[in-house]
Amino acid sequence: MDEHTQNFESGEPTNPKNGCQGSGCRELDEALETASFLNLLMRLLPECSAMVPVVSLAEVAAAAGAHGLSREFERDKILAPNLLQTHKVVQVASERAGLSYDVEVDGSIVVLKGRSKSKDSPPLRVQVSSPMLICGIGYNTSHTEPCLLLKLQSETGVWNELVLPRSSLTNSGTLHSELKKMGCRTAAPTELVTLLSIVEPEMKFRTYEHTGWNGDDFVMPNGEVVSAANGGPASRATFGADAAYGTGGSKAGADDMFRTVEHDAYIVTAVGMALASPLLRDTQIVEPGTHHFYGTSTIGKTTTLCVAMSVVGKGAEQKHGGVVWSWSTTRHAAEKKISKYKDIPVALDEAQLVSSAEDFNHLAYSLANGTNKAAGNGYMGLREVETFRSIVLSTGENSAKSIIEGDARLKHTGGVALRVNDIAFEGFQVCSPEFASIKEHADYLRAMARDHYGWHFRELVRALVNDHVGSLQRIKELMREFMPSETTPQIARVQERYALFAAVIEFAIERGILPWRAGTGKAAVAAVFSAWKVSRGDTAQSHELNSAVESFSNTLFRDRHRITVLNGSNIVPPNRLAARLGNELFFTKEGLEEAVGGKANLGPFLKHLAAGECPQWGLRTEKDRQQVKCPKGRGLPDRAYCIIEKMPASDANECEDPVEFLEE
Repeated sequence: MDEHTQNFESGEPTNPKNGCQGSGCRELDEALETASFLNLLMRLLPECSAMVPVVSLAEVAAAAGAHGLSREFERDKILAPNLLQTHKVVQVASERAGLSYDVEVDGSIVVLKGRSKSKDSPPLRVQVSSPMLICGIGYNTSHTEPCLLLKLQSETGVWNELVLPRSSLTNSGTLHSELKKMGCRTAAPTELVTLLSIVEPEMKFRTYEHTGWNGDDFVMPNGEVVSAANGGPASRATFGADAAYGTGGSKAGADDMFRTVEHDAYIVTAVGMALASPLLRDTQIVEPGTHHFYGTSTIGKTTTLCVAMSVVGKGAEQKHGGVVWSWSTTRHAAEKKISKYKDIPVALDEAQLVSSAEDFNHLAYSLANGTNKAAGNGYMGLREVETFRSIVLSTGENSAKSIIEGDARLKHTGGVALRVNDIAFEGFQVCSPEFASIKEHADYLRAMARDHYGWHFRELVRALVNDHVGSLQRIKELMREFMPSETTPQIARVQERYALFAAVIEFAIERGILPWRAGTGKAAVAAVFSAWKVSRGDTAQSHELNSAVESFSNTLFRDRHRITVLNGSNIVPPNRLAARLGNELFFTKEGLEEAVGGKANLGPFLKHLAAGECPQWGLRTEKDRQQVKCPKGRGLPDRAYCIIEKMPASDANECEDPVEFLEE
């Protein structure tokens, strides 16, 4: 379009520098008064060559800028091509449906219905929809759910975008209700359903039903898509976008904040936890879990969460518009919400506010296992099963063990300890020289996390998307460098998570994503991991060993009918768990594995007993051999494990097998 165009009515030229004349300027003035340029721009776009332009596009832009309406002009310039597209697809659909649809210049859709009594009167124009632009058609990654992309103008003049699944077009009442929420008005819902069911817009786009990895693309909770594809279809999220997971301030500001906490092991480790969630899909040996920082109030637990979560979104509590949620929720509500944030870190503050210890215990298992329990929905059907893939950061004044054991019906088992890592939080470890006190430093961190956020997580995801194989390989190499392998199986499983936290920090440092020095992640995570082992009692009576001893004792009591008491010359029948002779119990390897709760517990259990540190049970050995010779002629193998019960033989004989008494 030329900057100088001919005035249609007066024949006089118009010039944006010298002002315009004639009816063209009157139309421009009217557009400026209403701050809506859509009608005017429709007559200026090249696609509308049949229409004679009145003023130039440059003149409209200049006038809008002079009146402080540049944003409104740019908005309508984007809407105008969509209006042209809507004109085209509605005309085609009109022929298919056998109805005479038409589109007003402002985007309203009408249908022509019959005529009044007078044959010469025009047909009745019934509004199908207030201003609506049909912009495109999309499919999900599996091409099983087609959707329409619509733009609707509310009664206040605001344009809202709506991704509408085609499957929702089967019920006009439901569709009408959904559109009404967006501010759309319609007097003919049936005709609107018919129209939207058959339109075929030219623009194609891709839809995403959840956050995190969707194929090779990563979707943020605010709907932003990180994709390696260039020039591919546009993308839209069909889930409810969460603006708190956007970006704010600058990465430079966030880096300045992180430099002040480089020597704080807890904050550095928490940052690693927040950054690690996108790697759970590919490092499948690492299971999700909840990492619970506990300690007295006012020592910086919530501040630590805010700083760590600022890598992915607004580092503030949810009540202040941030991404740090509260434990003050029911189990089902928490599961429903967290399931929508796949591959995204989740922060839950103040565990003492949890609705019940039972809910806390249940969430510990469901979040770590990746799914909740199937249950009925009250209508003779099953409630939808939620799935999870997120690392959860948690805080509270009490440990997870204290919370769970606060309910006499519950027990803090080794399984819970594995899934919820209790970390005794000692407070901020450093205060940078530029701050006069810890409080001043904490106030600075809270303010910076609130104002500068969302950059580091995106840069990490972008690195993973652009070079997924290379990035993943490097992270696995860094994981192997973290620590020597632990001998205790349960601790080794937790160590894999901490190795991932250290590796992702070091990877981010190598790529220039985090402003710390190399080695910061390894040192900080190693310190917190060691503190975790100490806090849970990582000695010969550590939690998993106590769990194995507990399982052994419970099995002997529960299955006492499977223990043959060797009296006289009786023989041990097949399929028995063990044989008792006084205060000694003889086990095959398979029987002892069953008693201690699995093969993984056998080695630590025997080592624990051999050290003489178990007050209830001991292990008899022969010449550095764990297995000893068994009494002959009793149906026992040549050698077996001999577990000694540390109590008088008379007490042990009270556990005689009732079957043996019947046999005698």
